[in-house]
Amino acid sequence: MSQQAVRRWLLALMVMGLAVRWFELDAPLIDKQAWRQTDTAAIARNYFEEGYDLLWPRVDWRGATAGYVEMNFPLYPFLVASIYGISGGAYDWLGRLLSSVLSVATAGLLFVFARRLFRNEFTALWAAFFFLFFPLNIYFGRVFMPEPLMLFLSVSALLLFDYWAESGKKEFAVGATLSAALCFLVKIPTLYLGFPLVALALQRWGWRFALRPSLWLYAVCVLVPAALWYGHAANLFHETGLTFGIWNRYGYDKWDRSVLWSLGFYRQMGWRFIDVIYTPVGAIACALGVYSALRERRHPVL
Repeated sequence: MSQQAVRRWLLALMVMGLAVRWFELDAPLIDKQAWRQTDTAAIARNYFEEGYDLLWPRVDWRGATAGYVEMNFPLYPFLVASIYGISGGAYDWLGRLLSSVLSVATAGLLFVFARRLFRNEFTALWAAFFFLFFPLNIYFGRVFMPEPLMLFLSVSALLLFDYWAESGKKEFAVGATLSAALCFLVKIPTLYLGFPLVALALQRWGWRFALRPSLWLYAVCVLVPAALWYGHAANLFHETGLTFGIWNRYGYDKWDRSVLWSLGFYRQMGWRFIDVIYTPVGAIACALGVYSALRERRHPVL
């Protein structure tokens, strides 16, 4: 397939991906995750109406307090509020618009990353296709939530780190550091990116990567901002008593590891992957892909 044909296919996929995310773009925030969407929208509106103090996010359910809330770093609602400032009004559809653009842009980055990993543009096109058109990705690619920004930053962090590992250029080092730091700030569970980042480092330097001062400096630079923010967010909680429940303040422990020893957890997650995330057709394709990769690993083509 020629380079021009590849670009045309990728552009067509991204346009179609944007089109499905723009369906009823102005729909009210009453679908799944409505509580999280409306809270995020309220924070964005409060930035617009009460001042652009990035480090002091405010919710509506504030009682007699100033409304400052313990939450993940509010970059997404702040960006939406900035768009409100340009447009002159707090319109929810602008949040969905930003999410959809970020989601489709992530597919483009994923194409580039997959092409680098597999050295195959056809495989990279399929990666972009599945990201754009899996039903769950379509839904979460248009929500008024930070997830689309999180995914954009996640793929950016991995791609730029790979470029940096290969070329050693400072601009890639700065980009990799900034995108990873912002990613961990926006959603703290994205610390799991440490696994693929270590895998990329192993692929490039072997176990000697642990002796490279630049990688230790990278680790400090991407982790310290998150530590500083969540310390500040904890202080906001102590000031107002308002929280999104990041650290199990009110009985719900999202960090509970006891579920890992429950057979029911794995049964439920397996069903979700097959029925909700991949869909049955996608699950079959995924299983065939894993089988093919294992088979090729055992019998590499010379």
